[in-house]
Amino acid sequence: MDHTYSGQIHTITLNGIEVGEIGINATLAGHWGVPMALITGDDKVALEAQGLRPKSTKDFGTACIVRFSNTVGEF
Repeated sequence: MDHTYSGQIHTITLNGIEVGEIGINATLAGHWGVPMALITGDDKVALEAQGLRPKSTKDFGTACIVRFSNTVGEF
C-alpha cells in the first residue's frame, strides 16, 4: 500500500478479497455511482483491475521488476 497508506496498513480485504489501491478507489467510486473509466499503472495494476473487472482491457504499459523499478514493454 505504498501510495495509499504509508507504513500502518499492509493488507486490506473487501468481502474477503485482498485489494490494493485500485480496489479501494473502485469500491468507493462505485458506492457513489462513479464508473471506473481509466486506470494507469504497471502489470500488477492491470492484474488487480482485471481481477476486479474481468471485462477490463489492458494495453501498452510497464512491468514491475522489483518494488522500485519498472521496465517498458507490451504485455
